[in-house]
Amino acid sequence: MLDSCGMREHWRTQLDRRGRVLFTLAGIAVLLFVVFIDYATGDEVSTSILYLVPVAILAWGVGAGAGLALSFFCAGSWVLVNFLVVGGTHKYAATPYWNGFVLLLFFLAFAYVLGRLKKALDVEKLLSETDPLTGVNNRRYFYEAAAREFERSRRYGHPVSLVYLDLDNFKQVNDRHGHEEGDRLLRQVAGTIREHERGSDVLARMGGDEFAVLLPETGPESAAAAAAKVLANVRGALAGHGEGVTASVGVVTYETPPASVDDAVEAADRLMYEVKKSTKDAFRQEVLSGAGEAAGREDREESPHERRKAEKTTK
Repeated sequence: MLDSCGMREHWRTQLDRRGRVLFTLAGIAVLLFVVFIDYATGDEVSTSILYLVPVAILAWGVGAGAGLALSFFCAGSWVLVNFLVVGGTHKYAATPYWNGFVLLLFFLAFAYVLGRLKKALDVEKLLSETDPLTGVNNRRYFYEAAAREFERSRRYGHPVSLVYLDLDNFKQVNDRHGHEEGDRLLRQVAGTIREHERGSDVLARMGGDEFAVLLPETGPESAAAAAAKVLANVRGALAGHGEGVTASVGVVTYETPPASVDDAVEAADRLMYEVKKSTKDAFRQEVLSGAGEAAGREDREESPHERRKAEKTTK
């Protein structure tokens, strides 16, 4: 299993790799085009500012380092074109070199500032999508990811499942041992789930002691197995804590996604509370259509056999 924040890290890595290649190729292509324009217009039109375009493409799309590297090629290209167009007609032989050096400094400063700005924006975006306590995705990102996955499910006809988990008796931990111990326990639970999730799954802390896992392209049987495994892993993380902390889990599988993410979260949350009010330390599953109606399968709860089987797979 991948130790990641679910689908976000998986797709971000893939997009970053492809994006860097595309931005690099685009930057080189634009540089060649600017060189052509610079040579074709001669010394009558100043085109030095156009060299900022390829620098900007690489600094923004690849990083400050790539922008800085291309700055040398841009400044060198300008000097070369200047020699080809003007030749040796400068009053001072060092003039083109000095002008090229000044342009280089300008390009370097531009690439550095733009690259740092892009990196700061990326960090800010990441922080806005991450729960600061546990380091997993937050509720906002979960809703965005679920909406995208529901759209994919409608388009390609794939099932999608959602696991919703709430810790039982967690308030006792905060009351008896303080919030620091409660925070430590939340981080432990989040880390345990994340460690065993698939690379395409999306784990998020929904608030308080509640977590959700989005399972793309996952039918009823696979969702039940995933829920049983999550529950068993959480049991292992909570074992020996001494406060009787367990987990109640609700699982919904949609053959056709609902109209909104809220509908799916509410359905899973309802099942979770049914478990919490009855046995606790178990999961209950429901298979629904997009309209929220039963899809030809009865509600089910984790059986003792499933519990033993899931616990064996985690050892």
